[in-house]
Amino acid sequence: MIRQKISLILFCLFFSIKGFAQKDSLYPSWIKQDYNYVYFQDSSHLKNSCRLMGDKGKSLTVLHIGDSHLQNENLPNQSRKLLQAIQGDAGIGLIVPFSTVKSYDARFYKSTHTGTWKYSKSYMGKFDYPMGVRGMTSYTSDSNATFKISFSQGVSSANNELVVFRHDNDSVFEMEFYIDDQPASIKYRDNEKVIYNVVGGFFILSFKAAKTQVYQKDITITGMILQDSLHRGGIWHNAGVGAAPYKMVLSEELYESQAKFINPDVVIIDLGTNDFLYYNRLEPELRQQIIKVIEKVKNANPTADIILTDSQEMKYKGKRTTVANQFSEMIYNLAIQYNAGFWSYYTVAGGKNAWRFWDAAKYTQGDGIHLNGVGSELKGTLLFHAIENSVTLIKSHHIVSKPFEIISDSLVSYEIDSLIADSSTTANINVVNETEKKVVKQNKTSKNHKKESASSFYVVKKNDTLGGIALKTKVPIAKIRKLNKLKSDLIKPGQKLKLK
Repeated sequence: MIRQKISLILFCLFFSIKGFAQKDSLYPSWIKQDYNYVYFQDSSHLKNSCRLMGDKGKSLTVLHIGDSHLQNENLPNQSRKLLQAIQGDAGIGLIVPFSTVKSYDARFYKSTHTGTWKYSKSYMGKFDYPMGVRGMTSYTSDSNATFKISFSQGVSSANNELVVFRHDNDSVFEMEFYIDDQPASIKYRDNEKVIYNVVGGFFILSFKAAKTQVYQKDITITGMILQDSLHRGGIWHNAGVGAAPYKMVLSEELYESQAKFINPDVVIIDLGTNDFLYYNRLEPELRQQIIKVIEKVKNANPTADIILTDSQEMKYKGKRTTVANQFSEMIYNLAIQYNAGFWSYYTVAGGKNAWRFWDAAKYTQGDGIHLNGVGSELKGTLLFHAIENSVTLIKSHHIVSKPFEIISDSLVSYEIDSLIADSSTTANINVVNETEKKVVKQNKTSKNHKKESASSFYVVKKNDTLGGIALKTKVPIAKIRKLNKLKSDLIKPGQKLKLK
């Protein structure tokens, strides 16, 4: 026990000096990369991801629903960058003029406003204004009201279309939008939304209410999207709302109609922190609330891949959230019941007592709950690679058929089996994790694989990921790791990787 505690302290000291943000560093040792997959019972549960991921220029739309871990864009923006590096850029996705709803800004844009604004946010107990998929609504009856969204860098040229969801009635103000002081032209409008043509590459998006008729008295904006009009590439919509629990989605009365318009290929439901953090218990009604959220998401987008996540173990007022593993088990069981994928961030992040490592390595904000920018980017990287890793498994004719079992705070096993009966290799991998010890057993047949790539080497390009290279070359990630003696999925431009 003493030796184990000393090892934990040494890990913390090492990674407080050498962090994830360094260019050539590996993932921290407490990250369980062997578990970083989206687990699934049937490959059809990730059908859209498999069909579209890695196909440059082909539309792949992700809707990421969550809480404060998402709102500031540190996490989803990292996943967005990684997706667009292999898929192409189809725009930013959902944006919010946060100052109008009295909330904190995103990492890469700031908002200001003039005039009087009121709002609804989905975590609130009382809702004065209807809410859509973004979970925040801005309302004003001030005909002189304005807001401005300023981007720290010019948005990419892919952002050539602005979609504004508005709650329609007979007395709404007209909306005037400006792109770097140039008026945006209306492309389409109906009772739910107005779509504007914009010229990508701008720094400032601004709004001004316009009262053109005496009977016009207010405007309610329930969401905004910046996107590529032709949907060429990947887009990762951030629908994170600080302090939001699962039931927040149930309060979004316009969710279904807006989600149908967004038409995501993948919906990630990344909630839970605010459901058990404060009282360190799972309330009896939580399971039914989660079921209702899953059903609502499926009703809106019945063909989308659904991915459920659990939550990292945290601390509240200095006390550890000991029910995080119970929450993980509940989400896993619901994923099986509702034919969804499952990403166990609880396990990948280190499982029981792992927060001490994140804290010591300065990946947290010091409040026991939130990751800082570097920590959030690490989580965003892990999430993207989890999806990518599973897609690679499926495309190389393997499936995670037995995701895992949860026993006493730890994931203790998973198996990867061949999808093809006459496949030359069947990998049966059993991973046991108990008090920081892992025993890995691999059984392989002696038959030789058919050659999967015409080239013996691959030179890593800028923005390449290991999963992306596996998709391009049709060589499984595990084989690339083994051939090149890689200790993590981190690679760098110019690196020469063996493929045979």
